[in-house]
Amino acid sequence: MAGSLSGAARHRRNEGCAKATGTGLNGETGNPSAAQFSLTEHQIQSVVMKAYRQRANPATVLFAIPNGGARDVVTGKLLKDEGVEAGAPDLFASRKGRCFFIEVKTLNGKVSAAQDEMHRKLSLAGVDVYVCFGHEEVISVLQVNEIIRHPIIKGKQK
Repeated sequence: MAGSLSGAARHRRNEGCAKATGTGLNGETGNPSAAQFSLTEHQIQSVVMKAYRQRANPATVLFAIPNGGARDVVTGKLLKDEGVEAGAPDLFASRKGRCFFIEVKTLNGKVSAAQDEMHRKLSLAGVDVYVCFGHEEVISVLQVNEIIRHPIIKGKQK
């Protein structure tokens, strides 16, 4: 069973999600470095996927939903016809029959109206959506939900 989340939010209602403290990119603790504030959503997702590839628990799935980015009108229409929805979260995760989504935001990012509406729809459908600010919060959600293992420190699992 998954534990409780500290510093990560479900459905963006937990105001503690915006707090940016913990382990930095180089393993230091405390407040985030200036480098963390400048990470783009792409860079955050890249850090997260690297952690997943290194520490994935067996029988888990984590993948990106490439919904963002500028597209020409023709491509936009084709994607809409195929079912692409505005506001879809960035990541999908599953383990042992439990599925959830993660919306990835920069440390100063904001949820758009389309994202808020999609999160509401998913919530009504009984699906958890986590809105995470920075890679630390995403990794925390993945650890709590047992998608990835905690890092090994000095020969022991944390």
